[in-house]
Amino acid sequence: MSIATASRPEALISVAQGSELEPCAQSATWDKWNDPAPRRGDTDTETALQARKQRAQARLAFPAMWQAYLAGLPHYDVGFAYDELHEYHDDWSSDPDYRGHVAHVFGFDEDGFVMPDATWHNRFIAWLLDTLRDALGYRVVREPEFHFPAEIGERLELTTKSGKVKEMVVPDLLVLIDALDEEREHRVDERTLYVDVDTPTPALAVEIVSPTSDNHDFANKFRLYEALGINEYLLVDTGELGKPGEPDRPANMILYRLDGEGRYQQVEGNPDWFSICDIPVRLQPGDIKNPPYLQWWDETGSLWRDARSDEKQAQIQEGEIRTLLQALDVRFPNLSHTLRSRVESSWREAGVPDDMLVRIMDGTEHPSEWQDVLPHTDSDVDGNGRRAGPTGML
Repeated sequence: MSIATASRPEALISVAQGSELEPCAQSATWDKWNDPAPRRGDTDTETALQARKQRAQARLAFPAMWQAYLAGLPHYDVGFAYDELHEYHDDWSSDPDYRGHVAHVFGFDEDGFVMPDATWHNRFIAWLLDTLRDALGYRVVREPEFHFPAEIGERLELTTKSGKVKEMVVPDLLVLIDALDEEREHRVDERTLYVDVDTPTPALAVEIVSPTSDNHDFANKFRLYEALGINEYLLVDTGELGKPGEPDRPANMILYRLDGEGRYQQVEGNPDWFSICDIPVRLQPGDIKNPPYLQWWDETGSLWRDARSDEKQAQIQEGEIRTLLQALDVRFPNLSHTLRSRVESSWREAGVPDDMLVRIMDGTEHPSEWQDVLPHTDSDVDGNGRRAGPTGML
């Protein structure tokens, strides 16, 4: 799916109209369910597409047998709305809302083949999660189970192929009104959310589009998030490298925000960035080895930041601090452990001055200048009213 074609809410919904599998002309037999979902190279495209249709048709034609099969799965959940259009196996599923139950979620490509694990997709979500947490704190939750009343699913006609009403979805990310602390965020029950009077409506829902994404799923979530009153809905297309002779599909973002009547409208404005939860963000392109990445505007530092760049900068700073500490140890071998620790802490908290190595090397020749760059407290003053320098033993 490419969200470049879905510039308005109506367009997003219309994109999904052709995404459901049409009934297969061949009569359904249960043994078609036993046909394994092919991967690219197993067979040709026509056979792969036909096999997927036949598996879905078999589930619809023999519901009791399919339910018996599901009940035998080690992760069977009696309350989950299993969809006949999706695959459910011991260790994988094609249903994105079932990702909390199985080890892997695989999608199907446009030719009907099962795609391998979405490493690109997962790396992008991991970077996005870390970046948004830097900007918004532990309000950001990855892949929560988001439960809503059955009457909402019924009113919006959110059903499986056989008509069972859905009561839960799994967004890629949700931004809550109130932040969780780090310990709570790692607890499964804290990432199981319910729409009720005691739970504030999330501020933002984020969904990541990939080549294997189900267009119908995004259209349904559009209507659901709008009905639940989630103020912003962000769709991020990570793009795709083109096949030989074909152009690449660039990364793209679309943001919807509720208007005064409670309807989603696409946010127009600056072509390079827009604000989510009052934080300016922009999408930077990736390369052949790395997916694109989101950046946020840090007003305090007056710069664009992202988790990947912050991590690289932290590694550079760590190497610089270690080098300076080695120089400090060589230049001032009698420096007390207390003062050395305080100097190190000062560098980590406030950053390292550009000329620190020069100051260290000149410290013994110009002790007064060296003392000026040390973190001072009253306890550093000796009995004669002088501050203890690096040659002292605090």
